[in-house]
Amino acid sequence: QIHNPTDNNNNNNNNVPRILCLVYTYPKMRQLQRTQALTWGWQCDGYLAFSTESIPQLGVINLTHVGDESYDNMWQKVRSIWMYVYAHYLEEYDFFHLGGDDLFVLVANLKKFLVPFLNQTDAVYLGQWIPLPGSNDKYYVSGGPGYTLNQVALKRLVTEVLPKCRVGTRASYEDRLVSQCFREMNITGGDTRNYDTGEQRYHDVGPSHLYTFRSTTTTTGGRGSFHARTAAYWERLSFPNQSGIMVGPKHELQAADAYSVSFHDIYHPLYMARLHSILYPETCPSTTPLGRALRYEQGDC
Repeated sequence: QIHNPTDNNNNNNNNVPRILCLVYTYPKMRQLQRTQALTWGWQCDGYLAFSTESIPQLGVINLTHVGDESYDNMWQKVRSIWMYVYAHYLEEYDFFHLGGDDLFVLVANLKKFLVPFLNQTDAVYLGQWIPLPGSNDKYYVSGGPGYTLNQVALKRLVTEVLPKCRVGTRASYEDRLVSQCFREMNITGGDTRNYDTGEQRYHDVGPSHLYTFRSTTTTTGGRGSFHARTAAYWERLSFPNQSGIMVGPKHELQAADAYSVSFHDIYHPLYMARLHSILYPETCPSTTPLGRALRYEQGDC
């Protein structure tokens, strides 16, 4: 479901979070990023995609970083992104949401969710909890569905954390490193689940995967095993409002909060466009900018 954007503020603009949406990408994924910008990206108060090329009309910026441009060097790319955003946009937005080009954000829901965190003087660091490898109780905040920082968290990240935490590391798991470095400053990811039901709001998978996969205790490798072990971890968590009472299995529609804020692994332009057209009926005919763009590249959406 989608919150009505006008419900976020009751006509009071002081209660509407200003969100800058941030994406890391590269030229091979240009069409997916383009679809992202045309579907949900424009709904953010600001939208920037960081690549090795610049396309101003789509918010794409050529941003350099230490080392090579590769998935295995994502930590250095993300370090540069956060330093750039801090230098240019810290005071213009209340929150900053970072993810990849296969991210789908339900912007109205994210804004509604963030309203209670406005004007907090402590660091706000939000996302989905994922168990650390080899641990049954420790977690990091996943980068798949994106994670959200307020101004305080962004400032502390850039001025206190990045200058001295894993500065020269070359790694793909930037989300784990952000969590690790934040933890050294006693900043941990907040619980973003539905307070009453324990249902997740940020999702490291797409809707179809979320609906079908189940938990397991298997230790075999692979992405499927990762998600299944993660689901088992979620089952062991207590309800946010009832300490000591485990949430238990959450399958199919109960696996997601009705007003979820983001999904990951939306890996194809037509998949992203299809989600958009389901959420916003009649916004993807061939006469719209999105429809024309997709028809040109892929056929009708």
